[in-house]
Amino acid sequence: MPRTTDNKVASALLEFADTTTTHGVPRAVGSSSLLRKICWTVAFVASLGYFLYQASMLFNKYFDYPVATDISIKFATIEFPAVTICNLNPVRLSKLNTAGGEFSSYIISDVGTTAPPSPGPRRKRGVDTSQDNRPEYDVDWEDPYPPREESAEEHELLRERRETGSSAGSADSQGSSDSSDSSDSSDSSDSSDSSDSSDSSDSSDSSDSSDYASYMYGGTWSSHYGQDGSSSSDYMSEDYHHEFELVQNFSSSILGLNRTSRRTMGHQYQDLVLECAYDGRSCSRTDFGRILDEKYGNCYTFNSDKVLQRKVRDPGPAHGLQLTLYIEQDEYVPAVTPAAGVRVVIHQPGEWPFPAEEGFDVGPGYSTSIGLQVTTIRRLGGKYGNCTDGRDKDNLYRSKYSTKTCLHTCFQRLLVEKCGCGSRFIPLPKKVPACPVPINSCEQRWISEMRNGRIWCDCPPSCVDNTLSMTFGFSEWPADSYEKSLRQKLSKLDEESQEKLQTSHDARRNLLKLSVYFEQLNQQTISESPAYRVENLLGDLGGQLGLWVGVSVMTILEVLELIVDVTQILLSKARGKKKTRVIDISGHM
Repeated sequence: MPRTTDNKVASALLEFADTTTTHGVPRAVGSSSLLRKICWTVAFVASLGYFLYQASMLFNKYFDYPVATDISIKFATIEFPAVTICNLNPVRLSKLNTAGGEFSSYIISDVGTTAPPSPGPRRKRGVDTSQDNRPEYDVDWEDPYPPREESAEEHELLRERRETGSSAGSADSQGSSDSSDSSDSSDSSDSSDSSDSSDSSDSSDSSDSSDYASYMYGGTWSSHYGQDGSSSSDYMSEDYHHEFELVQNFSSSILGLNRTSRRTMGHQYQDLVLECAYDGRSCSRTDFGRILDEKYGNCYTFNSDKVLQRKVRDPGPAHGLQLTLYIEQDEYVPAVTPAAGVRVVIHQPGEWPFPAEEGFDVGPGYSTSIGLQVTTIRRLGGKYGNCTDGRDKDNLYRSKYSTKTCLHTCFQRLLVEKCGCGSRFIPLPKKVPACPVPINSCEQRWISEMRNGRIWCDCPPSCVDNTLSMTFGFSEWPADSYEKSLRQKLSKLDEESQEKLQTSHDARRNLLKLSVYFEQLNQQTISESPAYRVENLLGDLGGQLGLWVGVSVMTILEVLELIVDVTQILLSKARGKKKTRVIDISGHM
């Protein structure tokens, strides 16, 4: 009697169970004792279950996409970083005489020191007017802020302010009214209230000072003053708070001026940089880009071009950047600039510097050497991590992507959306007015939200980052034996500057030397790589299969053979049904 299809399938399964290399299955099928059959079956099912549990954990590990950190050190040429320098004094004292009556209170300090008279034309050094004519390697770096034209009403208002010599606080409240129309109605009412009288203006400045300072210094209020700015009266003495208010009112007054005036009032490249050399060769004004920082005024960046790369092939000070700087301490604004020197930020070429948030101060009378070592960090993006190359991120600075430019851009977009105006400390989008100074209630609210971490911005780190570790060295400069050579170099200055540097004391309080170089060319690279790849997953699965079930590649082939046999049996059954014919024999009976 021919076997049915079901019998054939059962026979194939029994044959596979008797001959398979899978551990436990032949014992469970071939044992003559029922108890043994049950024991082997339970053992096989338990082992198979534990294997499935281990397999699920392996798959979870794979889909977590872990990364491994690899550290390598190699000797290679290194790209020289960008070096940004800013005088700690944002505007020259002599230029305040030409800025209007609102600055008269800053010309005389609390000790009665008066400003020097406004100098006449200098023979060799003066206002940097070549900037507007020389070719720019990157216009966006030079001025990412869109120019803002003054209306006739603003011009007339500024003229009246200069004639009447109004106080800085009330003048700022009035001078910023042009952008209050675009903000919320509640904000405009606050702004109008603050301009009714000088008393209300002063109280408004006082109440807004902490938030304004935290915002002005880019969130570094605690690093500058030792607290978070939440309640100045709890932490500062009355005198110290008064000094802070003076700085804030002065900054507000400066922000009320147009950018051309602020650039002219700031320290110029020709006055600041007496001598510059890189890799043993002289460098000039064309090697520096300029930015207008809201706190430090004119800042100059060496090697700011992200296209033209300067490679370092030898370590040591002789192959780095050497600067001799003249800070013009007689031009410092009393009670507004308490420290003398320059602010230095070392960053990547093409990356926007934030002197108020990063960097360090260098004082006069010293030769400061900064030895660098570079560490390159390469992160995995996509499914392995959260990093970006910046091409998909909004960037109002139009510079190389960084987390800080992303955060500032995010906050500016938020202000435009919520308040209808933009911060004066961040590049303004086109056709967006600047928020009034001092800040209104709308801007103050979102500054507080940002500072307290209640605003989320999608600003991941860069996939490729170069971090610099620095070693500082200081020595008194100039040495007594070097004064004769220094006098020869100072002969290049105009007569007025030479008169201010007659004695060694004057030279040490106005001059400094800065040296930036690589200590060694050993570049350390920290790179991420996938810690668990597909081949690792397959290897671990095979190990677990062999340990718990005894399955190998040969066993898998046996299973494939079984599948082929069962498929053939089922197909032959289907073909047999198609060939079967039903004949009606009822008519022949």
